[in-house]
Amino acid sequence: TPTGLKEIILVVEDDDELRDLAVMIVKKLGYTVLVARDGPAAIEILDNAETIDLLFTDVVLPNGVNGSQIAEHAKIRHPDAKVLFTSGYNKDIVSHNGQLDSGVNLIPKPYRRTALAHKIHEILHSVTEREAGVH
Repeated sequence: TPTGLKEIILVVEDDDELRDLAVMIVKKLGYTVLVARDGPAAIEILDNAETIDLLFTDVVLPNGVNGSQIAEHAKIRHPDAKVLFTSGYNKDIVSHNGQLDSGVNLIPKPYRRTALAHKIHEILHSVTEREAGVH
């Protein structure tokens, strides 16, 4: 299983059990974890955090701010941050005509620990490895 290099991941999930599970998985992989249970809390963390390497957010969230809006805010506050969405609903939520928007990463719920580990590693390291000329 790929492990982290101390990157900082913001986990946004309103379901207590799923949030605890995601945080446990991400911590075990060696990443630093920041946690929010809804959109407003995530926005506050994004505004105050020095660095966020990856935003891992549920698409559908309570309290008026959804995952897409959090991702938009993250792009402004942390332009280099990558985004991974998760959803238990049909992927049409973050797609148009059944196709995910270019550059949108989604892991459907329920996900396995190894699938999440690989997806996070792929998102965080694929670009840097390509830029470094590693094949």
